[in-house]
Amino acid sequence: MGDHIRISADGTHLFFNLEGDTIRFQAMADLGEAWAVYEKHNMYIQGEVISVEEVSILDTITDLVKTISFHVMDAALNPLPHFLNNITLKFSENYGMVEALNFIIFPLGNEIYFNLGFGSYTLTGMEGIEGGAQNLTWKDVYDYLPGDELHIRNQHGKWN
Repeated sequence: MGDHIRISADGTHLFFNLEGDTIRFQAMADLGEAWAVYEKHNMYIQGEVISVEEVSILDTITDLVKTISFHVMDAALNPLPHFLNNITLKFSENYGMVEALNFIIFPLGNEIYFNLGFGSYTLTGMEGIEGGAQNLTWKDVYDYLPGDELHIRNQHGKWN
């Protein structure tokens, strides 16, 4: 999600792209609150909490989720046409990012890359929470039951 990530005590999430630039998110921001997400050269990106609602996460738990939108502007704060203006992030109050971006190439990543879903992440599972995708365990891999078929082959005098 970035070259590295820092989370401060005040709830500010700092992501760093490949160039070492800082991308800021205020996880504790309230509805309608805005802040500087990114500033460099003549580009200014503002984040704003556009909704706070109770949402089902992983089809098993409900939590308050903040939706954050982007507003891309020039140095004089005039709106710029940019694909990030159509992208949102979602932060869960208790479970972190539910929908996130690949910040490694933020903000100049290719629009097609993001629109095809390669630049975004969606929470699909979590350890200790039933529902959603779960990591395989050794028991899952070696769970042989009566009636299972085992296919083996002899290659170079060895059974595989």
